[in-house]
Amino acid sequence: MARAKKDGKFFNCYIKQDLWEKITEYSEVTRLPKTAIVEKALEDYFEVHKLETERPAANE
Repeated sequence: MARAKKDGKFFNCYIKQDLWEKITEYSEVTRLPKTAIVEKALEDYFEVHKLETERPAANE
């Protein structure tokens, strides 16, 4: 039986070598996947900065 598809999108980016090394080391120490580390970092960033993702209605 096939696995259920994950609810997500692929995200490919280029990051500085020192940042990659930090993510890799943290992943090895905590045994968390790099994806989980990056997702949590982005969630925290958006929470702190309260970025608006919705546009105001046209009649406002």
